[in-house]
Amino acid sequence: MLTNSTDRLTNIQLYRRYLTGDSFALKRLKIRHAALYIFQNDSDELSNCDICQHPLSHYNENEIIFCDLCNLGVHQFCYKRDISLHIPEGDWFCLRCKTLLEDGLDSQMIRCMLCWDVEGSIIPLKKDGQWVHNTCVNWIKELYFEESSKARGGSSQSGMQNMATQECTMSGSQPEEEDFISGMSGIVVGKVGEEKLYGEECEYCRHQFGVCIKCDKEGCEAKFHVRCAIRNQLIRRFDRMHKPPREGSPIPIYCKEHDQDIIIDLTHIRDSKPQKPIKSLKLSSPYDIFPTLLDL
Repeated sequence: MLTNSTDRLTNIQLYRRYLTGDSFALKRLKIRHAALYIFQNDSDELSNCDICQHPLSHYNENEIIFCDLCNLGVHQFCYKRDISLHIPEGDWFCLRCKTLLEDGLDSQMIRCMLCWDVEGSIIPLKKDGQWVHNTCVNWIKELYFEESSKARGGSSQSGMQNMATQECTMSGSQPEEEDFISGMSGIVVGKVGEEKLYGEECEYCRHQFGVCIKCDKEGCEAKFHVRCAIRNQLIRRFDRMHKPPREGSPIPIYCKEHDQDIIIDLTHIRDSKPQKPIKSLKLSSPYDIFPTLLDL
């Protein structure tokens, strides 16, 4: 059986070929990293920003930029870093994918330490070489990026809870002090208990590792990962989230059974059949390498 010569190349060798202008090398790399690819963003109707969940772009002001390896979409002002001021010319890679390519790593080598998923906007922390989803930090109530606390005078609310009182970053006006959600500091403040890391089963993917959030309906014990909540549209764009019960209180998040005020956009319905809960990727157990330090 004939094989392509690139099949024998390592990831780092393919990346070096890509840097010399070999476009086929990038196609091979996409195949090797297919587990990261976000197919939803192939559709203009379904694509959105992975951080704020909003589909809106503002031409030449706050565009949604897509990673040329994993197809991640992020607003310039939500993600910041190398795209905050300029739309990149040519190919652009998110920080996770850039690290995978430059270091020749396999797709599974960089995961969110809070949910163990590999899909989405994952950024590095300054401590211990760990990575986290922007969304996991922004929606787990016990955690928040350092700049969120500083901007609110020591507030311990998460980034999305802080953003609830601000204009969403997709508005086209770049936030300055209200930079709560991008995680530019690389520092996460807060603490989660060991029972949250290892003992709670997600309602949707059924995995028993990673930090779960709890349904805010009084008396409901349903728990689920932030990323599973996003996949099942329990966490969505700001204007479609439930309103806080009182000013200054956290934005409530409910399980599917109690999330009754969801606004359904007909363009997001693929067919008329009832949709089963969307499961996360099947992952191997992380117990052997999951972070042992509970203080982030």
